[in-house]
Amino acid sequence: MRKRQYGHREFLKWLRAERKSFLNPPVITKSGYNKTEFLLKGVNRAVRGFYVQKSRDYSEITVWVKWDNECVDLIFDFDLKEKRTVDGYCCSLCLPESIVNYPERKELFVKHSFETFLEWCNGTLSHSNWLEIFYEKDHSSGVRLVKEKVITEDERFYFAPLHFIKKNECREAVLCQC
Repeated sequence: MRKRQYGHREFLKWLRAERKSFLNPPVITKSGYNKTEFLLKGVNRAVRGFYVQKSRDYSEITVWVKWDNECVDLIFDFDLKEKRTVDGYCCSLCLPESIVNYPERKELFVKHSFETFLEWCNGTLSHSNWLEIFYEKDHSSGVRLVKEKVITEDERFYFAPLHFIKKNECREAVLCQC
């Protein structure tokens, strides 16, 4: 079996160590050589995520929505392209004026990527109540996280509850068509 890339190994270690920091902790559903897929505990199963190490120096964390058996839209996507510098490590995808050098490689991954994901989960995701899904099969689609459900007669818009408190409340998610 091939050894996982550095960033992928660090993501899995960090996830185990920081699990209690998440309001809706990631639950790993599949993990392979360069990719780990997850759901978020207590969140509609239409919301899926993954960490993928695309090359030695390039990785991403993505959260997306699956509707009618296809990816409708990304709701979080954070890429990291690792670059070694004289002062340590940085992300070469950042604009020059916002580049931060981290003395340790691990610190680049944790502070620049993993903690950004945690902040989004505990902020944007946890403060939203609904998935507002715009969907036309074989046409355009999109998703927004919203606090309030807006009534519309446009049949291309669907609303699915984002959070579930108890296990049997997930039955409401029939709407998610996953």
